Amino acid sequence: RRAIELVLDVLFDRIKRDAELERVYLSMSYSDPDVRRLRAQYEDEGCQALTRLVEVVVPREVIPDAAAAARVIGITCVEIAADRAGLRPRAGGGGGDAAIKAALREMLHRYLFPGELSPAPPAPRERRKR
Repeated sequence: RRAIELVLDVLFDRIKRDAELERVYLSMSYSDPDVRRLRAQYEDEGCQALTRLVEVVVPREVIPDAAAAARVIGITCVEIAADRAGLRPRAGGGGGDAAIKAALREMLHRYLFPGELSPAPPAPRERRKR
């Protein structure tokens, strides 16, 4: 869980920090063929790296198709991080960042390590802005 949480922290922080650049990059990837190819190549390289990690860490009996799992995990994590960075339209809170990140961590942990039945640690409490 701690490793998953660390990766999610890095991803969420990077997307939030570069939200405006991310917004332009995504927009251009839908309209500019060169940016589309660049995005596809970048996402493919990330997916290949995540595929290799899943193959090493998770038994094949648990995840029979590491490439499919990597694509689902990668897209899900990036989309949720983008949502938390304000890059997706949203008509309601849906929970605070810490709760969302904890839910994603638990979803990934249960998917990757279904035999581990240890209870989930509580989500960190949100800091209130004054």
